[in-house]
Amino acid sequence: MIKTAFSNSFRDDPLRLGYGVTVKTVRGKRYVYFWFYDGKGGKTEKYLGPAEDPETEERALKMQLEYLRNVKREVEGEIEKIRKLLREVSAQNKT
Repeated sequence: MIKTAFSNSFRDDPLRLGYGVTVKTVRGKRYVYFWFYDGKGGKTEKYLGPAEDPETEERALKMQLEYLRNVKREVEGEIEKIRKLLREVSAQNKT
């Protein structure tokens, strides 16, 4: 029983949290990118626009908000999964 509980309670793919907004200079012009860990062991960058464009800041804030909402959903799912496994293991240990 312990082997089953342990094998079902750990993720094969560790939850990696991380994101940011960065500015890169290319040929003398500044461009904004949003980066995040993609859940596949890599890092993804998305182009948001020229740093001088007022709408780029809004896009950056929206990207951060979307990313954090997705992380929140994923973490909440993990919490529920662990709670369920904990209840199952606790019940098994009481018998």
